[in-house]
Amino acid sequence: MQLSFSDKDQALIKLKGELTLDTLSQNLIAMLSNKDCTTIDKAKKVDISLNQVERVDTAGLAWLINAVRDFNKRDVRVCFLHIPQKLSDLAKLSNAEALLSTSE
Repeated sequence: MQLSFSDKDQALIKLKGELTLDTLSQNLIAMLSNKDCTTIDKAKKVDISLNQVERVDTAGLAWLINAVRDFNKRDVRVCFLHIPQKLSDLAKLSNAEALLSTSE
């Protein structure tokens, strides 16, 4: 899994690759630099783009849910963009689709 962050004032995180048990070793906030966290904290909102996610499993879903929890603790709202169908299906099966917010 690769992470890139918009270095402008816009808080946009782009995830790429696989969100699976084999690829996730730390939470999302731990992967961000202090500068990225400051930008997100100021914006009070972060968009997470998933259009380049190639594969996702239940560990990936849990990782994203934990990211929402961690950002909420910082008083930051998360909005997911381009949710892959497989992730949407997993969220429905887990009764967690409300946690994958896609709108303002």
